[in-house]
Amino acid sequence: MLIEPAAGDWFCFPQSIVRMDRRAPATKEHRWIVAAAYWPNDLEYPCVLRSTQDWQQSDILHPPHQGSCRGAACRIDCEGWIRRDAMQFILQRHFTPDRKSCSEPNKEVIEQVMKLGENSYRRQREGNARRRRRR
Repeated sequence: MLIEPAAGDWFCFPQSIVRMDRRAPATKEHRWIVAAAYWPNDLEYPCVLRSTQDWQQSDILHPPHQGSCRGAACRIDCEGWIRRDAMQFILQRHFTPDRKSCSEPNKEVIEQVMKLGENSYRRQREGNARRRRRR
């Protein structure tokens, strides 16, 4: 059964789907936040990685939810960062109820990741226009 992801929804995807680190076991999970409520290609959605390891000055500090999301399956239990440089387009077929963690309770965080999604869409659209002009 598939679910319709919304901006600010958190999902845990295994390494076998996101392929972040080729050396990591296929079952290792990464936490991702959906960066767009609507995407022109509804077969995939832009998602941004949350990390507790890597940090860059441009990353968005993200505290643990500690129950504020009211998600029974929430796995965001320590401080981390939403990595601006780690966006992937995840196929809609991977958004299943067992992978949903929770929904982001902080509206400011949702707005920030939606801006990342908008910027990604704009870059993708500009790249498509450049390719069409070269033909």
